[in-house]
Amino acid sequence: MRRIKKIREHLTRFIAINPSYCTACWECIEECPKKVIGKSRIIGHKHAHVVKAEACTGCEKCIKACPQQAIIELPPIYRDYIDRPRQYKREDWQRMVINLLG
Repeated sequence: MRRIKKIREHLTRFIAINPSYCTACWECIEECPKKVIGKSRIIGHKHAHVVKAEACTGCEKCIKACPQQAIIELPPIYRDYIDRPRQYKREDWQRMVINLLG
C-alpha cells in the first residue's frame, strides 16, 4: 500500500511526473496556475511531486515548462485507473504506473 501512496504523489488525472528525470529546476511549479506541483521534502531526493491532484485542470503548462520532459500527459486510458482504483487489482495498478513512468 505504501508503494501505491508513493505512486499517487506523481499523478493527477491529466499528468504524470517521472522523478527520475526531474532535475529540480522548479519551472513546473512556477508555471502551474493551480499550484498542483510542489517540491519534494525528502532529504537527498530533490524532485517535483503532486501536492494537490484534485486541483489539476490539465492545462499542460507544467508539461511545456519542463526542460527535461519529466512531466507527461497521462493518456486517457489511464485516467480510469485514477478515477476508480479500487476496481483494479493492486498488481494491475502498479504495472500500469511502472509502464507509464518506467
